[in-house]
Amino acid sequence: MPKPLAIPMLTAAMVALATAVLASTPSAGAAPNPSPALSLEECIRTALSNNPSLKASRAGVTAALESEGRTRSAYYPQLALQAGYSRWESHAFLPNSIQNLPFGAISPVIGPTNQYSVGLQGSYTLFDSGLRKAEVAGAKAAREATSEVSGQDTQDLVLNVTSSYYGLLAAEANLSVERQSLKRSEDHLRLAEDRKAVGAVPLADVLRARVEVANARLAEVHAASDVEVARGALAVSMGLSPDTPLAIRDAGAEVKPPTHLDAGQALAEAQARRPEVKAAERRVEAGRASVRAARSAYGPTVELAASYGRLDSTYFPQDKNWSAGIVLRLPVFTGFARGHALAQARTELGRAEDRRDQAALTVRQEVWNAQARLREAYNAVLAVRALTADAKESLRMADERYKVGAGTITDLLDAETNLAQAQSQRVDADFQYRVAGANLKRALGELEAPEEGR
Repeated sequence: MPKPLAIPMLTAAMVALATAVLASTPSAGAAPNPSPALSLEECIRTALSNNPSLKASRAGVTAALESEGRTRSAYYPQLALQAGYSRWESHAFLPNSIQNLPFGAISPVIGPTNQYSVGLQGSYTLFDSGLRKAEVAGAKAAREATSEVSGQDTQDLVLNVTSSYYGLLAAEANLSVERQSLKRSEDHLRLAEDRKAVGAVPLADVLRARVEVANARLAEVHAASDVEVARGALAVSMGLSPDTPLAIRDAGAEVKPPTHLDAGQALAEAQARRPEVKAAERRVEAGRASVRAARSAYGPTVELAASYGRLDSTYFPQDKNWSAGIVLRLPVFTGFARGHALAQARTELGRAEDRRDQAALTVRQEVWNAQARLREAYNAVLAVRALTADAKESLRMADERYKVGAGTITDLLDAETNLAQAQSQRVDADFQYRVAGANLKRALGELEAPEEGR
């Protein structure tokens, strides 16, 4: 080998060796290896324990429970320990006859003097015209409504994770389709170049094939980006950072014909099962309790009050100071506040009843639409499978015809495009079918969190 070539070849060998070493060594800051492939159930369980919005929803239930407990405190006696100190002086306006007595004048000034006090005060409401009972009933209904909303948030989260999970599966399947399409395009380019080399086809065939390869590579780039976006969406729905490395596995659910559901029965069961309708019904109960509470303002209140303590000018006080009694309060005129409060409560009750009825209608419509979408998705899966089979056969025939010179490059590339589109449509149809099934379960109120250990 001539000497001038030795140095470049040695340099090239060193570069290749360095490249191989760098490729086998993890770079600083590189993402860790993905965790073991997760199933849909595992993704849902992770979301139920990590998702911040669901944690906030559960905290709302706890807060509503504490609010109910605070309302119940009105049934207990109220006790307060009071202690104080004051120094005071006052002036008494005495008649002149008292101020000028024979044995001397009396000073009209009282004090200054110190006053120490310590005591225990207590009160208990004996009767309040139903106010406490109404407020407790309203707080209980509000807590139950919040609990139903939390159940709704849970089902929405399960649906979101399910959709994101199937979305990532679809993105990965579509990436595989685009890679297969790129490989076929490259095979067709090599075929066109071979036939051009023997003078069987013009240069235009090679150029057309190169354009198809470029388009296939661009489609692969877009598909790879879609996979990363879908992976980030799934991670976020699970309450994780979008850069979390995730790998999922597909159980390969069989596509089955949709189960026939009696429309009337399905609508009625969904209306009775869905947490949205239950929450709306609890809000109606809370509104009725608010009306009763507002009406109780027109009745009397009877309260038992007592106190006991010590009062003196020195510390520790020695003189007893106590009182006990019953107080009856009956509002006579409150500036029309009671009437406005009652009218407002009745209006709010009417709004709650209207929203309950609207929630029931919305649920029934969702069930109706979900059933129709599932049937549509199933039929689309069947149709696109037949389309894919025909497109594969069409490409096979076009390829054979082009090899023997009986077909054109246009026929071959058109058949390749049709197959790529059919495969993409199949991926989308499978995705739509799975999501439609999850949407129907959500509409029926049957989309539950997976049990532990499954």
